[in-house]
Amino acid sequence: MNKYEDNFWLVLWQYLPSITKALSVVVLIGSVFSLFSAFGGKSTPIDGGTFDISLQKKYNATLGNMKSSLVLVYLVDYQCPACKGNNPSMQTVKKEYGDKVGFVYKHFPLESLHPYARNAAKSVQAAGKQGKFFEFGDKVFDNQEKGLSNSTMENIAKELNLDINKFNDDRNSTEISKQIEADQDDLKQIELPANVKGDSKASGSLEKIGTPISILYKDNKITDWWTGGLGADTELKKKIDNALQK
Repeated sequence: MNKYEDNFWLVLWQYLPSITKALSVVVLIGSVFSLFSAFGGKSTPIDGGTFDISLQKKYNATLGNMKSSLVLVYLVDYQCPACKGNNPSMQTVKKEYGDKVGFVYKHFPLESLHPYARNAAKSVQAAGKQGKFFEFGDKVFDNQEKGLSNSTMENIAKELNLDINKFNDDRNSTEISKQIEADQDDLKQIELPANVKGDSKASGSLEKIGTPISILYKDNKITDWWTGGLGADTELKKKIDNALQK
């Protein structure tokens, strides 16, 4: 080895710690950037995911234009505070988009969090057999903070002039119980695409993300879905308009 080569390796050896530090900083910055890209603001596009039309049963309450290619499936828990908070928004869009969009209500009582949710769901479903599904549901939300006991359910039924004997028979029937259970089983079969936060939700995991859950599907393909409430005049209308334009 000549003196020039010897000097080159000597200089390189002297500066090696600095070079290593510099490379470490570059790698660290790259790692931080990658993490930010994965979890920060960018949304994952809604693509893939299906909603089997057979999961929309005859006993599910519907409203609006059920011949529309765009349908909003709404998973609701009547003891859920977020569902109550979102109810005014749902009332608004049902009125304004009733000729353009079909609305389907399915029950998803989260009993581990809300012990009266199933009783409320059965009561609302029973009221539906007398043509008062939506009216009864609205009043359940109005009485949510007072408690959703059997006496509260009966008082609401009386306010709506329901046949009390039929109401009680229906809400305590095996038929209604099976309908609530079938709704929960049906919804676990929905294949949800990655949501707007970039989280991939596997089949059967809906219970983990809370209620209300809204699923917009067009021509049997999910075009958007979200959990929680949205302002009717801002996000909710925008989502529906975007789906109608696709």
